[in-house]
This record gives sequence, C-alpha cells and structure tokens, in this order.
Amino acid sequence: MNKKLLWLFGSLLVVVLALNVWLVVWSKTSPVINGDQVEEIINQEITGEVVAKPALVGVDNPLAGHSWKIVSLADGQEMIDAFDDDLTISFSDQQITGRICNQFSLPYKLVAGDNLVANGPLTNTEMACTADIMKIESVFFLVVQKGFGYNISDSGDLTLTGGDGQVIGLVKGD
Repeated sequence: MNKKLLWLFGSLLVVVLALNVWLVVWSKTSPVINGDQVEEIINQEITGEVVAKPALVGVDNPLAGHSWKIVSLADGQEMIDAFDDDLTISFSDQQITGRICNQFSLPYKLVAGDNLVANGPLTNTEMACTADIMKIESVFFLVVQKGFGYNISDSGDLTLTGGDGQVIGLVKGD
C-alpha cells in the first residue's frame, strides 16, 4: 500500500511540477512576441542552440549552494518513480556534482531564459544499476549537453525540462 501511495505522490508531483513549468513559461511570454518568434525560440532550445549562448555574468545563481533529490522522470509516455531511491544533485556556482547511479561532476553555466547547460567534460564512475536508475542517469547526462530549462517552485522543488519533453522532478534536500 505504501509503495502505491508513494508512486501516486510521485506522479502527482511530476504533474504539478510540469504544470508549474508551463505556467511560468506561459506567464513569461510577452504579447509583443509573434508566433514565428515563439517557434524560433522553441526550435533553438530543441536543436541545442542553447549551448552556444553565453553564460550569464553577474546574475545571482539560484541553484548554487543547494542540493536536490531526484524523485521522478517523465520521458514521453514513460514515467519513472525514483522517490525511494537516493539520487542527489548538488550545485555550486559552476559545478554540478552528485550520484544518480554513478558519482559524477560536470561544469555548467546558466544562460538566458532560465536554462543551464554543460560547460565542459563530464567525469563519472561507470557502475551498473537498475534499468530505471540508468534511464534517469542517461537522460540527465544526454540532455544537460544540449541544455535543461529549470524552474524552482515557491516550495523549493526544482524541475529540469529537456527540449524533447523530458522532465526530471527534484525536491530540495537542504
């Protein structure tokens, strides 16, 4: 029974986080931007042009100094509940460290539009885990190269959204 409740909670959390991201994106959309401009912005995010954007300089980094626990991954029709697993990500000013399946470290930069993207090589251990955990790790490692959109809710939960619709839900750990 507890596993079902946790799965339900995780599923609801992903839905709430996804809606929160949608509301933030929708509320930031300016009525001055026309449909072609919106399509161009979306295409830039999906094609990975976020990587070429310069890092934001002199902007307070809301991720730095905080850790989050991964609780879910939504990737297309697939939903993975990781609430019971100990998957953590920590951010410093320019470095992401953590353990999903493997320990990892990755330099990153914040870019315009509430995006973060890898800013150097990924270093990680190479152990095998369950299929679900490996899926979360591979999505994170692949998508961070192109860039994640990020959103921190009022309650401190973090949502990372990939250009191909992947959503990683995290709850604040510190």
